Amino acid sequence: KIIFPVTEPDAVARDIAEATGAPAIVADMNNISGTIKGYSRDDLRQWDFVDILRDNPMGQMQNMTPIGIVRPLDSPDH
Repeated sequence: KIIFPVTEPDAVARDIAEATGAPAIVADMNNISGTIKGYSRDDLRQWDFVDILRDNPMGQMQNMTPIGIVRPLDSPDH
């Protein structure tokens, strides 16, 4: 089974942000490593999402494509 990469990850992140009303990223994370592929807004680049997601909180393994929400505990508006 082949899962093709997202060809326009910033556009996908913007679409997700528009649909949810929250900032979004497209991340390629698994139990080994990860990279951030797309951002809905440029200011999100200041956050180290690879470090935030390093412990694989969504349980990503070989054949999974989870969607998760990451937000600060002290500010539900972000």
